[in-house]
Amino acid sequence: MTAPHTVDAQAPAAPTYSRDIAPILYRNCTNCHRPGEIGPMSLLSYQDVRPWAKSIVTRVTAGTMPPWHADPLTGEFDNDRRLTAAEKDAITRWVSAGAPEGNPGDLPAPPRYAAGWTIGQPDEVLTMQEDYPIPASGTVAYQYFEVPTNFTEDKWIQAFEVRPGNRAVVHHVIVYTRPPAPPSPPAGAESAARPARRPPPLFTFADDMDIPPGQTGGPELPPDQRKPLGPNDRPAPKMLGPSIGAYVPGEASRVYPLDTAARLDRLHVPLLVAHGEEDEIVPYELGERLFAAASEPKQFVRIPGATHNDVLGFPALLDAIAQFAHAITAQSR
Repeated sequence: MTAPHTVDAQAPAAPTYSRDIAPILYRNCTNCHRPGEIGPMSLLSYQDVRPWAKSIVTRVTAGTMPPWHADPLTGEFDNDRRLTAAEKDAITRWVSAGAPEGNPGDLPAPPRYAAGWTIGQPDEVLTMQEDYPIPASGTVAYQYFEVPTNFTEDKWIQAFEVRPGNRAVVHHVIVYTRPPAPPSPPAGAESAARPARRPPPLFTFADDMDIPPGQTGGPELPPDQRKPLGPNDRPAPKMLGPSIGAYVPGEASRVYPLDTAARLDRLHVPLLVAHGEEDEIVPYELGERLFAAASEPKQFVRIPGATHNDVLGFPALLDAIAQFAHAITAQSR
């Protein structure tokens, strides 16, 4: 007669920095956390990472690192920077096990970062006209620098890259265009191209959610609350146009796909394209080309006087949506 016996299942080995954690940090963190970049400490080696192990797991668990502010329940993004559940679990178990280094022979090759342009040599390089001194302490408000393009004709942007002069102190950059001043109409003439007044918007911000006074995009502060301009302040210019590019830590460039029209032909859903005649971001002619490449059923609506950002406020768009939806519904019965 023999006594029954049991064998405990072997517990999975604790993650190590060299085998499990370094690949995660290399993919998701070191583009900012390396010498000369905006991250406050380097995460390129075990010696760099080990003192910050508990802080790393706290930030990762809270979802504040890597930074990603889009709603995780809405949409999919090509540049999604969130860690997966498995990656978060590996970091948590690694810290709980004492953050072991493991075998250095398990380390993957460290990431290599381009010293020059990541998009290749650009066709045009636009450079700031001045150096901006950064104070040793205090808060630096938004500063606006005008960079002339000297373009004599309209340009298409297929890719852009923003290169700060000192990445350790520049948090983000937003690049706007300034549209040329419209020509003055002849005396006594009225312009029929643009309505005299914009229609009211279809939606407004909820209470207490408007942009606060004094911040970019919000109303001006009352005179008694405005701070005097310092010698280094560069206030916002008049006639600020649309944004065409940006720099944030980890995202310095963007290359736009060339096959947008080709992909449109594969769509087989009802398509309503509404395009403002005065769209300053997507040219009206491009809207027509994209519409021509799309499959039926489709409808193109021209909105006189509308720009890229205010087209939703034009009644002609609402009428077109209602008519299009009615026609599609009738066809499906």
